[in-house]
Amino acid sequence: REYKLFRDKIQIDLWREYPLKFFEDIGVSSLGLWEKQKEIVESVKKNERTVVVATYDVGKTFIAACIAIWFLNTFIPSKVITTAPTGRQVKDLLWREIRSIHKRSRIPLGGRVLTQYYEIEEDWFAVGFSTDEYDPDKFTGYHQENVLVIFDQASGIGKNIWDAAEGLMTSPNVRWLAIGNATDPNSEFAKNTKVGSGWNTIKITAFDSPNVKAGKNIYPGLLSYDWPKRMEKQWGKNSQMYKMFVLAEFPRESPENLIPYALVEASLDKEAELDGEIQVGVDVAEFGNDFTSIVVRKGKTITDIFLFSKENPMQVVGRV
Repeated sequence: REYKLFRDKIQIDLWREYPLKFFEDIGVSSLGLWEKQKEIVESVKKNERTVVVATYDVGKTFIAACIAIWFLNTFIPSKVITTAPTGRQVKDLLWREIRSIHKRSRIPLGGRVLTQYYEIEEDWFAVGFSTDEYDPDKFTGYHQENVLVIFDQASGIGKNIWDAAEGLMTSPNVRWLAIGNATDPNSEFAKNTKVGSGWNTIKITAFDSPNVKAGKNIYPGLLSYDWPKRMEKQWGKNSQMYKMFVLAEFPRESPENLIPYALVEASLDKEAELDGEIQVGVDVAEFGNDFTSIVVRKGKTITDIFLFSKENPMQVVGRV
């Protein structure tokens, strides 16, 4: 095979056994991987199922892309199946990282990489698709001796897709990695983070970030060292937003929640016509812990959202 012309079997065996060595050799990061990223790598190597619930900007999508490339290049042949709730998330998140890593590799990785497809040979490839455009029945068409399944933004992936992916877990060497934020407590993603689910769970809070631990920004691209403090000031330590996005804890449904955050998050990827008259909605909070909210809408599209706290009524009038 073409691949074997520039890959010594001993080298491939070494990379398969030591994925961190593979990442070092292809030069995925000048700073190297940080502690939690290494933990994810080792978990995927050792465990059939790994679920990662994490805060924003800690490199979870990047390490998932690294793992996809490692698996495809060290298990011969293999298939890597990746999915996310929307086409934008597939193309602009995980697959942007895959394309970048392949292009910047210090050594030739072989194969050809398209927007959402990486082929080494006809039956040896990685593919990405969104769950909103995919027939779950087609999961049955990806059987192979070596299979890696990656769910990105997993909190927004429906139960039918999780059930369909189970059909791939019958091969001799299978791995399943699910990563996401703690936004929907009723999701399959949330259920699989619980003890006894059969998944190895890794939790990454904002305070685990090496930038936060160091008190300065030493890893470009990861969340800023002062982000947790700023979010504490903005949201408050007891707020659900703080718990979801700083502490990586799934929120509890309560009577205070008019609209579950999972629905709000899903709406961000929907498109609507920008037509009709401009309307402005105002929800006044005054001096409580809540925010005064001003929302500007044109047709079915929100064009602006403004949030203010602890202002008297006349100040709010001025804002409006």
